[in-house]
Amino acid sequence: MLEKTRLVTHEIAPRIATADARLLELAVCVSREDRRVDAARGFLSSRSLKALQTNINRSGPAATVSYTLIGAILLLGGIGYAVDEWWGTSPWFLFGGLILGLIVGFYELARALWWR
Repeated sequence: MLEKTRLVTHEIAPRIATADARLLELAVCVSREDRRVDAARGFLSSRSLKALQTNINRSGPAATVSYTLIGAILLLGGIGYAVDEWWGTSPWFLFGGLILGLIVGFYELARALWWR
């Protein structure tokens, strides 16, 4: 009986040591992950979120102007292209639409920059 106990002990002891080593590795990984979560919480503090919101609010007019400029050029250029195809006057209405789109876009840019 004593011999069986020693045999079982010798077989189980390495497995227990391996399991302990794996648990230790897992604990180290969890500790690292906790530090990452704490760093992320610091990154997303209320102060940094307020600064982000302020920057987004400041960039709103610039984004609006850029979309207006691109949209006006594409829309009016597209209308000019369609008129050219319909009447067969290529490329005159296309050029006129593109120029009118540039004028409208730059007018919106000037209005956003100088008329606050």
